[in-house]
Amino acid sequence: MSKNYKLTTILLFFSSLLGFAQTDITFQVDFGATDPPAGKEFKIGGQLPGTTGFNGTLVALTDVDDDGIYTGTLTVSNAGRLLFRLAQADTGSTGFGGGFSWVSDINSLSCSLLEKEASNYKTNVIPGVDKTLSFVNNQCISEVITWNNSATTNDWNTPANWVGGVVPSANNSVLINEGTASTNYPTVTSGSVNVRNIVMQNQTSLIVNNGATFSGEIMYRRFLPGSGNWFSLASPFNNERIESFLFRNPILDNTGATKKGLAPYDNTQTDVNLRWAYTNAASTGDLTSGKGYIVQRSSAGFVEFIGNLNTSTVSTNVSVGAGTAFNFIGNPYTSYLNSQTLLDAYGGGAGSVADIIDKTIWVWDGANATYVSRVAAQAFRVAPTQGFFVRAKASGTLDFDLSNQAHAISLTFQKQAPKTEIKLVVDNGSVKRQMNLLYLESASKGFDNGSDGELFNGSVDSFELYSSLLNNSNNKKYQVQSLPNKGYQSMVVPIGLKVAANSTITFSAETLNFPENLSVLLEDRLDNTFTDLKEIDSQYSFTASTALDGIGRFYIHTVSKSILSTLNESLENVNIYTTNNLLKVSGLSESDASIKIYNILGKEVFNSSLKTDNNQISLPKLSSGVYIVRLNSTKGKLTRKIVLK
Repeated sequence: MSKNYKLTTILLFFSSLLGFAQTDITFQVDFGATDPPAGKEFKIGGQLPGTTGFNGTLVALTDVDDDGIYTGTLTVSNAGRLLFRLAQADTGSTGFGGGFSWVSDINSLSCSLLEKEASNYKTNVIPGVDKTLSFVNNQCISEVITWNNSATTNDWNTPANWVGGVVPSANNSVLINEGTASTNYPTVTSGSVNVRNIVMQNQTSLIVNNGATFSGEIMYRRFLPGSGNWFSLASPFNNERIESFLFRNPILDNTGATKKGLAPYDNTQTDVNLRWAYTNAASTGDLTSGKGYIVQRSSAGFVEFIGNLNTSTVSTNVSVGAGTAFNFIGNPYTSYLNSQTLLDAYGGGAGSVADIIDKTIWVWDGANATYVSRVAAQAFRVAPTQGFFVRAKASGTLDFDLSNQAHAISLTFQKQAPKTEIKLVVDNGSVKRQMNLLYLESASKGFDNGSDGELFNGSVDSFELYSSLLNNSNNKKYQVQSLPNKGYQSMVVPIGLKVAANSTITFSAETLNFPENLSVLLEDRLDNTFTDLKEIDSQYSFTASTALDGIGRFYIHTVSKSILSTLNESLENVNIYTTNNLLKVSGLSESDASIKIYNILGKEVFNSSLKTDNNQISLPKLSSGVYIVRLNSTKGKLTRKIVLK
């Protein structure tokens, strides 16, 4: 008996009306003119993903067209690796009992695209991606071609960038698997690409440059963590339908069938609670390219978008609605978007179309259920399928140009001067809020478009953290504030906080490229304390006895470490305070001690000995402001803050 084998195709079926509860692996074996012996059938046996041993059923291969090609299908319910072997077995048998034998010829199969394990072969099972394996002429060439995540370039047309060294063609299906931050994902720079279809896994990207053409249906699979969480999404395709998306994905029913967990944003509504226009089970229409939607799955898992690539500029409308100027838009491409180039084009300034007020986008932080400001200076990467807010200056059109596309690696490693930054975080025990202070050469102490970003106010939030600009803040709340990268010690940043009464709040901070000789001090003017948040694991906690909402209690200082080296050295029961231009020290029993006073810049402005017979010192004439007092004694050192008015 001559048995010839060739693996030729993996077919991806993108039905807009069907879900993917199971995956079919179809085997086609070309036996030529040879038939099985009397009373026997050719069969396929498989070890299913997540199991051990050949515990699946034997599936008969039948020659439907009497052409010597025998076909049979294993149905697999789980993702993973399917282990399979070819067998001869008694006609009608379904199990692995007597009367069957493995066909040994498959062991000599020349197959670089299948994994070999002992005398068996393995194939990858992807949920919803049916697969046909054909064996002919002792060779196997798969019609599914996988992008090589070890590729050294992004070029689609380089054979070495594909597993097996073959560039996909019209008969091929394509698989792009999730890689790492350093993975080079494919770019079609020119010419025409025609493939059967593509599956793009979570966080992958594909760019088709201007002038190139692309033909083939695509599935993009986006993973949404958590159960019942909301996410901001956008379709990366030009022909995705709402009804197909709802049928194919387990979108949560919020109120029976009257509301589904899929909604665009309606800025014409004056009531902030009515701005999400929820779909229902009967909703139809397009998932419009360039438009954002909030999505809620019934459990953690993937949502799948299916359609055709946008290979030209995508335009989306923005407007100043009756309710708000915020517009919810989204990335219309299967690549990342460089937000900096988009905002520079539309966020005001020289050469800008200026359809949006400022160079800021707001993206959803699902883990903390809040929107986060990202300014042009941060060059934020908008992921494929990600939605975000902009604020319109006037009604008009915003164009997503093909030049805005980028792969994650090109944005991550683009050459930029390292930024000096403080990320301030507050935690109420349930969720966190953050704000950023950037120190840039081009920044001023007032508003800098593209470097300062306001807190999102398109919805109501009971927990807020923000700052006030040093100059001309106009009572606006800034989540991102940029300051000059010099004169650090002269800048004191007011910090705003909105929290409920009886909340326990913890401050912490992260610094990036911050001068080693400077500390980051959080001042609490109510509790009269300074905390150096730059120290490792440093935190400051307090409980709000009443609700807070505004500026005035907390400030960030960036000062020399030299005046703070004794913050942790203290004397019990000693208090330092001022009254009637006198500095008084209570609770000190020593006969001699010394006092030094520093301004907030770290400069010593006063030095005197302290006699314990009266424990007070007359102060010189000093400007109003905050000062640091350092007490030195034989029992230890104590540092305290005083405010002179």
